[in-house]
Formats: sequence, C-alpha cells, structure tokens
Amino acid sequence: MEAHALLARFGVPVTRRVNTLGAYTPSTGEAVLSYVDKVGVGYLVGEKKSYFSEAGTLIRESLNRLYLSPEVGLDLSDTLIIGGRSYSVESVDTVSVNGVCVLYNVVLQR
Repeated sequence: MEAHALLARFGVPVTRRVNTLGAYTPSTGEAVLSYVDKVGVGYLVGEKKSYFSEAGTLIRESLNRLYLSPEVGLDLSDTLIIGGRSYSVESVDTVSVNGVCVLYNVVLQR
C-alpha cells in the first residue's frame, strides 16, 4: 500500500504552524509575530514517555515519531499541532522515491 493511502486511512489532521517575525518598529520597540497554518495528514506513533522528579513534577515528555504527508512542507523551526497539542520538531528525515518526497519521518518533542 502506498504511503498516501496509509495516511488517508489511518492519519489524523496535523497543523504546521510557521511563525514569522514582522517588521521592527523602533518607536514602540516591538515587532509583531504572525503565523501561517497549513494542514496536512500524519500518523503519530505512541512512543511517549513522561519523566518526573522525585517530588512528582513533570520534567519533560520524551520524543514521539510522526509520519507526515509532504504537501505541507516542514522545517525544524515549525510547530506542529496534533489533537490540540503543540509539538516542536526535533529532526526530519525525508522518505523519497526517485527523488520525490513521499513522506516525512519526524521526531517531535512535546
């Protein structure tokens, strides 16, 4: 079965949020942050583990793997939103056939 067919059958919506820093205004000392969302389809693999301190405070959640359709593009500076949760992109591997990207293999940090 092709990657696109698998994502269509088992995938969930994934929003790629690209943040852009606008022009700096010297008089106010501010720059406006804006973003553009693109929605694709991905399959999140459940490799999540949580790490707690002795006091029971969450230290961090471990990495997750995501298989993502290539239509939305991807960059390490992007934020991905899946099921209302935000993830940062730790690494991206491109799965290509004859030089054409068919799938992103992404490692995420929550």
